[in-house]
Amino acid sequence: MNILKKNFMVERLEGSMALGYCALAKGEYDGMVTLTKDIFPEMAGSLIVEEAGGSFTNFKGEKINFEDRKFILGNSKTHKKLLELLS
Repeated sequence: MNILKKNFMVERLEGSMALGYCALAKGEYDGMVTLTKDIFPEMAGSLIVEEAGGSFTNFKGEKINFEDRKFILGNSKTHKKLLELLS
């Protein structure tokens, strides 16, 4: 997490992840990193983000699947930077 703090303003999102995905889709956030136990909210969140023109992948930069539990999402510029830092 320290590498993220050096390069980005880091906030912990409290409350609904769905609202976080919508905020990213609206442009209120440039990117997010999520760690989860349950994939189903992330499947819905990926649709929200991708329909708004963003990217939503696992830490390998691949399309998400049911085995994934770590995700990177954001606009094209931020997603690429986060992917480079966390891969």
